[in-house]
Amino acid sequence: MATELKSEEFTDRLAPIFESVRLRLPVQLRQRNLDYFFPQWRKLMGMGFARTWGIPDAVLGCLFTPDVFGGPPQATVPFWFSLPGTKGTLDLLRAAETAAKGAGCPRISISAYCSLEGERIADLLKALGYVETERVHQKELNE
Repeated sequence: MATELKSEEFTDRLAPIFESVRLRLPVQLRQRNLDYFFPQWRKLMGMGFARTWGIPDAVLGCLFTPDVFGGPPQATVPFWFSLPGTKGTLDLLRAAETAAKGAGCPRISISAYCSLEGERIADLLKALGYVETERVHQKELNE
């Protein structure tokens, strides 16, 4: 069963999971500044824009933001990290979906890195009723 994490316990829960999966991540993600990320995410949690759920060995974060075009609020899952073989990770997604409905969000979006089991994740999300609605293209500008 997923439990919602408080701001003060978020870093302690996610840091060891992220470090364990870091080597499987694309190079640009391995270099992310966690010393910046953790306080920023806790700040967003404190402002009510971010919520986080955890189970043993997995954490999912969801952003709740107003629609800049004047529509209903948006729910977006920017990260969902788990250790290999972790059971019950779908409980995290269900918790975020329930929270999004409760916040008046008509839909929830999830981004998944193509280079990190992208097809398997896409198949899983499709089986859960998610529809691919757009593709994101990225170009490194520091090369």
